Amino acid sequence: MSFLDKLDDWPSPEKTKLLLIISIILTVVIYIIMAIFLMQSGGMANQLSFSGPTMKSEYFHIIILNNGMVPYSTMQILDYVFMVGYGSLIFSLALIIGRKFDAGSRWRLSGYIFAILGIFAGIFDGFENAFILLTLTNPLFFPDWWTFAHSCFAVPKYSIIIGSIVWAIIASLINKFSSS
Repeated sequence: MSFLDKLDDWPSPEKTKLLLIISIILTVVIYIIMAIFLMQSGGMANQLSFSGPTMKSEYFHIIILNNGMVPYSTMQILDYVFMVGYGSLIFSLALIIGRKFDAGSRWRLSGYIFAILGIFAGIFDGFENAFILLTLTNPLFFPDWWTFAHSCFAVPKYSIIIGSIVWAIIASLINKFSSS
């Protein structure tokens, strides 16, 4: 029995639904709080720039011109709670949708894979934020490779999140129309 096979009944369907509800609430609430800090900071640096000079220029506007260092840093720290929220949301939603398909089917397996990938999205985001917090220790003179590393963790995070959304829509439609 593989680890993915254990996802057939772990966590239980009841606990998975509860996790989904809690993760939706957590994700929405923390996102609203983060948005307040984002507005106070005056903007956000491009997470996919791969360029130290570009990020330093963006930090100059956010942190120096708008005096947004504290709200911007706070938002990055709160993002760790957001990661738990959306990672749990992807995990539980993919399990719920995947379990609607027949055992052994590719759609069920893909649901389990996306459930695990949801956790990895949060992990990639955590490393991305670690580099953001490092850059904020010296926002105008940090080593340029930190931006490259930061962006390298952002790419798989966004790929997993977008892929999960697309998968959930397609899998839900297939399940709905194949059941009718």
